[in-house]
Amino acid sequence: ELCRVAKDVFERDVRELEMEDRVRAEDPILACLMTAFETELTSSGLGGGLYLAALREQLCIHLLRHYVNVSCREVSADGRLADWQRRRVVQFIAENLERNIRLDEIAAEAHLSVSGLIRKFHTEFECAPHAYVLQKRLARARQLLAEQADMPLRVVAENCGFSDASHMVRHFKKSFGMTPAEYRGSKRQTAP
Repeated sequence: ELCRVAKDVFERDVRELEMEDRVRAEDPILACLMTAFETELTSSGLGGGLYLAALREQLCIHLLRHYVNVSCREVSADGRLADWQRRRVVQFIAENLERNIRLDEIAAEAHLSVSGLIRKFHTEFECAPHAYVLQKRLARARQLLAEQADMPLRVVAENCGFSDASHMVRHFKKSFGMTPAEYRGSKRQTAP
């Protein structure tokens, strides 16, 4: 858990955490956090799981600030994704277009926090992750419409990760100035 929080705090992949060896520490904040943990564990009040998760986050951040030495992997200095991160993100998106892709999944592929991914993604691709995924879905839809003339629009939409055919039609028309059916028709006319 400490490594996960460190990754989010430093917005970099944590290579190593070294905890300071202390037999006794006079730390009123640490004592208050532990008391709050103990109280919540014995009382099991409303929202207890969420409260414990928040306490765990606070404890980890406090430990990172005062008791842990962290060494991080090198990152690209220009705010871009490293080559390996770019490859993994592009491949992950391409392999998962047909389903709902969450930001935290893309971030995990790049070993970044969600906020770090969003920032670097904008720098790298000049658009938000959602816009990039939409572009790739539309490109796949165009390909399927051109290559599979008899595939129903509902199936094309499903294979490209759109929630339904009308969702695909709306974005397709907005991006290409024609509906998928019109695009398919234009491909049939130009076919030899």
